[in-house]
Amino acid sequence: MPSKAGLPSCYASCSIGLNSNHNLCNKITAISNAGFNAIVLWMSDLLSFASERLGKELNPKDYDDLCAVGEDVKKLCQKQKINILMLQLFANFEGWPKGSKERYDAFERVRGQIKIMESVGTHMLQVSVYKLSDLPTRKVSHRPLIRWPATFELCLDSFQPCGGEFGNPTTSSGTMATATLAAGVPPERIFILQISDVYRVDPPLENRLGENGLRSRGRWSHNFRPLPYDGGHLPVAEFTRAVLKTGFRGWISIEVFDRREAQKSNDIEMFGKKSYGEFGKVAAGSGSLMWG
Repeated sequence: MPSKAGLPSCYASCSIGLNSNHNLCNKITAISNAGFNAIVLWMSDLLSFASERLGKELNPKDYDDLCAVGEDVKKLCQKQKINILMLQLFANFEGWPKGSKERYDAFERVRGQIKIMESVGTHMLQVSVYKLSDLPTRKVSHRPLIRWPATFELCLDSFQPCGGEFGNPTTSSGTMATATLAAGVPPERIFILQISDVYRVDPPLENRLGENGLRSRGRWSHNFRPLPYDGGHLPVAEFTRAVLKTGFRGWISIEVFDRREAQKSNDIEMFGKKSYGEFGKVAAGSGSLMWG
């Protein structure tokens, strides 16, 4: 059922319980208790939980073991009365030449992911891709970094367009000189809207490759994305309003990557409830929905 904000609400499993004391079971419980309708299940969480459950170190291609534990995760979610909306994140799929080992491996991996999807009971996989015509029919959520084809349902992430239009981690203001925001996407093509904010970084990040191979914007995205209304500066409510004006009334998901939060004691029950409250503020701030 929809949240109090009138829209179905979701939470990414990677964005709560940011220390090793919290496993996937704890995360599912906290997300459900907070009031969210579903989780976005990250493969890293499933892999860690499966390794713990089976008592051995698994790798992402141990599909049989991951599927077996995936059935357990589905039961955990059913017990907590929460859905698994989507499996995330499948990377490095597109761009390989036909006939290459990399392309063969990419299709083998995505077939394995589809098996895992079936085991956990979801029909949605988030993947950056332009062609999946050789695979069985499943929904594909495509998070655009630059542009997207009209054949997939979209995963709109508030950080990507807002961070690109309104943000610059290499300046002290954290903003760019000019900014425009337009919403011209057909609502029926949008499956999910992911929301987070971003900190101004002090001192600004150097515009160079970091030790992890990421440039400034990548490091900004991975470490400085808090909950909305929790110290960031992006126009998240305004962006949400623009998306809702298209007629979209689908899933809204919280997805944050906050290094500062990871350094705290991290009471995940409290953080889950705080997250649900911030979700409500975004809904109210969008001007399109009532919250209360």
